Amino acid sequence: MKLTRGLTRGLILGGLLLPLIVGVYQVWPRSMSQDWQPAGVVAPPELMEQAVEEHLDSNFDEHLEQLAVMKISHPGQGSPLYVINTRIPTRSIYDNPRCGAIGCLFLGYMQTGDDYQNVLSVYLDRHLPPGIPFIEAGDVQNGMPELTIHQIDGAELMRVRLALTNNAYEPVETQFLPM
Repeated sequence: MKLTRGLTRGLILGGLLLPLIVGVYQVWPRSMSQDWQPAGVVAPPELMEQAVEEHLDSNFDEHLEQLAVMKISHPGQGSPLYVINTRIPTRSIYDNPRCGAIGCLFLGYMQTGDDYQNVLSVYLDRHLPPGIPFIEAGDVQNGMPELTIHQIDGAELMRVRLALTNNAYEPVETQFLPM
Protein backbone atom coordinates (compact mmCIF):
# COMPACT_ATOMS: atom_id res chain seq x y z
CA MET A 1 0.00 0.00 0.00
CA LYS A 2 2.76 2.43 1.00
CA LEU A 3 4.80 1.49 -2.07
CA THR A 4 1.81 2.03 -4.36
CA ARG A 5 1.05 5.44 -2.83
CA GLY A 6 4.71 6.51 -3.22
CA LEU A 7 4.80 5.26 -6.80
CA THR A 8 1.54 7.07 -7.61
CA ARG A 9 2.82 10.28 -6.04
CA GLY A 10 6.08 9.95 -8.04
CA LEU A 11 4.20 9.41 -11.29
CA ILE A 12 1.93 12.40 -10.62
CA LEU A 13 4.85 14.67 -9.75
CA GLY A 14 6.85 13.28 -12.69
CA GLY A 15 3.82 13.81 -14.92
CA LEU A 16 3.69 17.46 -13.86
CA LEU A 17 7.44 18.00 -14.00
CA LEU A 18 8.05 16.52 -17.45
CA PRO A 19 5.73 18.95 -19.32
CA LEU A 20 7.34 21.84 -17.42
CA ILE A 21 10.84 20.71 -18.47
CA VAL A 22 9.69 20.21 -22.08
CA GLY A 23 8.00 23.63 -22.07
CA VAL A 24 11.12 25.39 -20.80
CA TYR A 25 13.22 23.57 -23.40
CA GLN A 26 10.85 24.67 -26.17
CA VAL A 27 10.99 28.38 -25.29
CA TRP A 28 14.71 28.50 -24.42
CA PRO A 29 16.79 29.78 -27.35
CA ARG A 30 18.68 27.07 -29.20
CA SER A 31 22.16 27.72 -30.48
CA MET A 32 22.86 26.94 -34.09
CA SER A 33 26.20 27.06 -35.88
CA GLN A 34 27.73 29.92 -33.90
CA ASP A 35 31.49 29.97 -33.79
CA TRP A 36 33.37 33.26 -33.83
CA GLN A 37 36.10 33.14 -36.44
CA PRO A 38 38.46 35.68 -38.01
CA ALA A 39 36.75 37.63 -40.80
CA GLY A 40 39.43 36.51 -43.25
CA VAL A 41 38.25 32.90 -42.75
CA VAL A 42 34.46 33.19 -42.77
CA ALA A 43 33.31 36.52 -44.25
CA PRO A 44 33.33 37.47 -47.94
CA PRO A 45 35.79 40.35 -48.62
CA GLU A 46 33.01 42.39 -50.29
CA LEU A 47 30.98 42.24 -47.06
CA MET A 48 33.87 43.46 -44.94
CA GLU A 49 34.62 46.28 -47.39
CA GLN A 50 30.97 47.35 -47.27
CA ALA A 51 30.96 47.26 -43.45
CA VAL A 52 34.03 49.52 -43.38
CA GLU A 53 32.45 51.89 -45.87
CA GLU A 54 29.13 52.13 -43.99
CA HIS A 55 30.09 51.94 -40.30
CA LEU A 56 33.81 51.89 -39.76
CA ASP A 57 36.78 53.89 -41.02
CA SER A 58 40.34 53.55 -42.24
CA ASN A 59 41.47 52.49 -38.71
CA PHE A 60 40.06 49.09 -39.57
CA ASP A 61 41.76 48.50 -42.93
CA GLU A 62 44.88 46.82 -41.53
CA HIS A 63 42.85 44.83 -38.96
CA LEU A 64 39.88 43.85 -41.12
CA GLU A 65 40.71 40.15 -41.46
CA GLN A 66 41.24 39.87 -37.68
CA LEU A 67 37.77 41.06 -36.68
CA ALA A 68 35.64 38.28 -35.21
CA VAL A 69 32.66 37.21 -37.32
CA MET A 70 29.91 34.72 -36.56
CA LYS A 71 28.26 33.21 -39.63
CA ILE A 72 24.77 31.96 -38.78
CA SER A 73 23.31 29.58 -41.32
CA HIS A 74 20.90 26.68 -40.95
CA PRO A 75 18.03 25.01 -42.83
CA GLY A 76 15.08 27.24 -43.63
CA GLN A 77 17.15 30.41 -43.58
CA GLY A 78 17.04 32.63 -46.69
CA SER A 79 20.72 33.61 -46.61
CA PRO A 80 23.52 33.51 -44.03
CA LEU A 81 23.59 36.17 -41.34
CA TYR A 82 27.05 37.57 -40.63
CA VAL A 83 27.49 39.18 -37.20
CA ILE A 84 30.66 41.28 -37.02
CA ASN A 85 32.37 42.21 -33.74
CA THR A 86 34.11 45.51 -34.56
CA ARG A 87 36.58 45.25 -31.65
CA ILE A 88 40.13 45.15 -33.02
CA PRO A 89 41.58 42.17 -31.10
CA THR A 90 45.17 43.49 -30.94
CA ARG A 91 44.11 46.71 -29.18
CA SER A 92 42.80 47.33 -25.69
CA ILE A 93 39.09 47.97 -25.43
CA TYR A 94 39.86 51.62 -24.62
CA ASP A 95 41.90 52.00 -27.82
CA ASN A 96 39.19 50.66 -30.11
CA PRO A 97 37.36 53.16 -32.34
CA ARG A 98 33.96 51.43 -31.98
CA CYS A 99 34.09 50.46 -28.30
CA GLY A 100 33.08 52.43 -25.24
CA ALA A 101 31.63 52.19 -21.75
CA ILE A 102 28.59 50.21 -22.94
CA GLY A 103 30.55 47.72 -25.06
CA CYS A 104 31.57 47.38 -28.69
CA LEU A 105 29.63 47.79 -31.91
CA PHE A 106 28.23 44.59 -33.43
CA LEU A 107 26.91 44.68 -36.99
CA GLY A 108 24.67 42.14 -38.69
CA TYR A 109 24.55 41.70 -42.46
CA MET A 110 22.57 39.42 -44.74
CA GLN A 111 23.15 38.88 -48.44
CA THR A 112 20.58 40.33 -50.83
CA GLY A 113 21.53 39.44 -54.39
CA ASP A 114 25.05 40.71 -55.05
CA ASP A 115 25.00 43.12 -52.10
CA TYR A 116 24.78 42.88 -48.33
CA GLN A 117 22.15 44.60 -46.24
CA ASN A 118 22.86 45.89 -42.74
CA VAL A 119 20.10 44.47 -40.52
CA LEU A 120 21.65 44.87 -37.04
CA SER A 121 23.68 47.60 -35.38
CA VAL A 122 24.00 47.35 -31.60
CA TYR A 123 26.55 47.96 -28.85
CA LEU A 124 27.07 44.91 -26.64
CA ASP A 125 29.23 44.05 -23.65
CA ARG A 126 30.68 40.54 -23.94
CA HIS A 127 31.41 40.27 -20.21
CA LEU A 128 28.74 37.98 -18.81
CA PRO A 129 28.69 35.25 -16.17
CA PRO A 130 30.19 31.93 -17.35
CA GLY A 131 27.90 29.81 -19.49
CA ILE A 132 25.71 32.69 -20.68
CA PRO A 133 26.20 33.55 -24.36
CA PHE A 134 25.87 37.23 -25.15
CA ILE A 135 24.30 36.51 -28.56
CA GLU A 136 22.76 33.35 -29.99
CA ALA A 137 20.47 32.33 -32.83
CA GLY A 138 17.09 30.70 -32.45
CA ASP A 139 14.32 29.52 -34.73
CA VAL A 140 13.95 30.86 -38.26
CA GLN A 141 11.19 33.47 -38.69
CA ASN A 142 10.65 35.41 -41.94
CA GLY A 143 13.57 33.57 -43.53
CA MET A 144 16.13 34.63 -40.88
CA PRO A 145 16.91 33.37 -37.37
CA GLU A 146 15.63 35.13 -34.30
CA LEU A 147 18.48 36.41 -32.14
CA THR A 148 18.67 36.43 -28.37
CA ILE A 149 20.98 38.92 -26.70
CA HIS A 150 22.00 38.72 -23.04
CA GLN A 151 23.34 41.75 -21.17
CA ILE A 152 23.83 42.72 -17.54
CA ASP A 153 21.47 45.43 -16.30
CA GLY A 154 22.34 46.28 -12.70
CA ALA A 155 21.81 43.12 -10.69
CA GLU A 156 19.70 41.42 -13.36
CA LEU A 157 20.34 39.58 -16.58
CA MET A 158 18.49 41.18 -19.47
CA ARG A 159 17.44 38.81 -22.26
CA VAL A 160 16.21 40.47 -25.45
CA ARG A 161 14.75 38.44 -28.30
CA LEU A 162 15.10 40.09 -31.71
CA ALA A 163 13.34 39.22 -34.97
CA LEU A 164 13.86 40.47 -38.50
CA THR A 165 11.02 42.82 -39.42
CA ASN A 166 11.05 45.59 -42.02
CA ASN A 167 14.63 44.70 -43.07
CA ALA A 168 16.10 45.17 -39.57
CA TYR A 169 16.30 43.19 -36.34
CA GLU A 170 13.92 44.65 -33.77
CA PRO A 171 13.13 43.65 -30.17
CA VAL A 172 10.06 41.46 -29.82
CA GLU A 173 10.49 40.44 -26.17
CA THR A 174 12.56 41.62 -23.23
CA GLN A 175 12.95 39.73 -19.97
CA PHE A 176 14.80 40.67 -16.78
CA LEU A 177 16.05 37.62 -14.92
CA PRO A 178 17.70 37.37 -11.51
CA MET A 179 21.37 36.38 -11.59
